[in-house]
Amino acid sequence: MRISKREARNYCDNSFAKINGRTSKSGNLVGFTDLVSIELSLVPVVPGKINSTLDLEILHEDEDIIVINKPVATHCVRLKNSDAETIADWLANYCPQTLVASKDIRESGLVNRLDFFTSGVLLAAKSNKIWQDLGIIQTEKQMLKTYFALVDQRTYPQTINLPLENKSTTKVIIADSGRPAKTELVWANAIKYGNAIYSLVKLQGHAFARHQLRAHLSHLGNSLTGDEAYGGSNSRILGREGFFLHSENLKFEFKGRLLNILAKSKELEKLKSL
Repeated sequence: MRISKREARNYCDNSFAKINGRTSKSGNLVGFTDLVSIELSLVPVVPGKINSTLDLEILHEDEDIIVINKPVATHCVRLKNSDAETIADWLANYCPQTLVASKDIRESGLVNRLDFFTSGVLLAAKSNKIWQDLGIIQTEKQMLKTYFALVDQRTYPQTINLPLENKSTTKVIIADSGRPAKTELVWANAIKYGNAIYSLVKLQGHAFARHQLRAHLSHLGNSLTGDEAYGGSNSRILGREGFFLHSENLKFEFKGRLLNILAKSKELEKLKSL
């Protein structure tokens, strides 16, 4: 039986994998004489098995795709069986055909993912062919993505071109041996809140790896405010837990037409007013 790296990581993170009879985590080294076993009977929950209670804004829908505005503090896919309802659950209930669109049934056709605290544009396909076609467009850097973020301290427009490497399932690092990654910080505006200075920044790129924006901004000394995993300060400016990162715009050409999809955010408007 062959499984993907992502599936293997999920088995490890959910304590389904063992080395020599002991529960293992992804990243543990395996020797030639070690016995690796996976408890296949404990498969993660498939989307659509629970009733959906999410009320999501549909930004665009046609015969091929669904684009939604993901809210803050919501998982895209279930990482653990105990996780609350996810975007994939909503998609499976709203459009059951998405379940067979992506390679992994648990993703319900999602072409991109956003972190738990990240809001904004999420793209899902309704068939496997469309999912593959959109994946190629994304891989070939033909999608322009625009984000807004709140970061610590004052910063300025610049290009961040630093390779990234997975350090663990929860963090990436800057490393010469990593994959190339480019982020354009195209706009920045300082915000004074109490005695501290922050910056509201606009970021653009054609292909963002997992945690790319968080890692690049952290390297600059401008971590996302509230992003403790990457050195962000603990501030009350948002009035909630976590950080502010919003996927505002997704622009790409598909089937001979240009799609320019915008996701509004009340938090973004509030920060702009400051």
